Amino acid sequence: MGNGHVTFTTTDPDEARDTLTRLYLPLELLPERGELAMRLDATAHTALTIGLISFGPRVRVRSPPNAHYHVVLPLAGRARYCSGGGPAVVSEPGTATVFAPEAPAELDWAPATEQLCVMLDGREVERELRQLLGRDPGPRLTFAARMDLSRGPARTWVEALMLLTRAARQDSELLSHPLAARRLEQIVLDALLTGQPHNYSDQLTTGAASPGRSAVRCAVDLVQAYPDREWTTGRLAAAVSVSARALTNGFRAETGMTPMAYLQNVRLDRAHQDLLDTDPSRTTVTHVAGRWGFTHLSRFAAAYRARYEEPPSLTLRRRTR
Repeated sequence: MGNGHVTFTTTDPDEARDTLTRLYLPLELLPERGELAMRLDATAHTALTIGLISFGPRVRVRSPPNAHYHVVLPLAGRARYCSGGGPAVVSEPGTATVFAPEAPAELDWAPATEQLCVMLDGREVERELRQLLGRDPGPRLTFAARMDLSRGPARTWVEALMLLTRAARQDSELLSHPLAARRLEQIVLDALLTGQPHNYSDQLTTGAASPGRSAVRCAVDLVQAYPDREWTTGRLAAAVSVSARALTNGFRAETGMTPMAYLQNVRLDRAHQDLLDTDPSRTTVTHVAGRWGFTHLSRFAAAYRARYEEPPSLTLRRRTR
């Protein structure tokens, strides 16, 4: 599904069901006494859908087996979840629940519960896992059901979601650039895979031998030649036929930085050249940053200033002097 932002309110259960089905998947809504007051603020991206949802009165939601991973994060209220016949999980603000594909789920939302509901394309999640591992995984990826949002990795994941959501709500110029929009999605996918425990976590964190200088040099050449590609550590590792962990170790040994830090420096150099070469009446710093995959403008400006000892706006204005 392409990018799209939807805000919606209704008291009609059928209208609510149809809207949620269009954005997520076929759902059965069972509101208490047949009454609800649904509010929805959702954004559909290529690899994931993020929605802030509340129903007002108590409601039960049933979903069929499907091909996606789901994470629900209560922001207010309390909810109870059961997936695939397993034990019930209770979530309140500060915790989230992760659902795997191919299992039916039932959600019981208490009155006045508001939740952030995230649906991640199963194929994209598993492709990212394959690239991080450097090989095809075996059994189905299975996450721990409970996510503790007080932990650092989980907080990082939520921050990535919020960044993507804010950019969509503000009709951000950043999202007009496919590289920037896709990079935000990859941050969300990678943060989930590296931060939330699952049956491949140990394999992702186990140390790996250095891949050798030739693989690192090939990766460096790829980054230099194609800095506008949607690189992640996993994808770059797959391109040179090593694991993500091994490539990271090799990069640190050869360059003193991680593959993504090296990529950032290359993209900063390209952005710097664009700012020098472009007429300021025809572009903006935001446009140049987004073109090179920088999705957080203040962080781009800070990194740029640290590298070139001046703000990007000054570089852009210099052309008119």
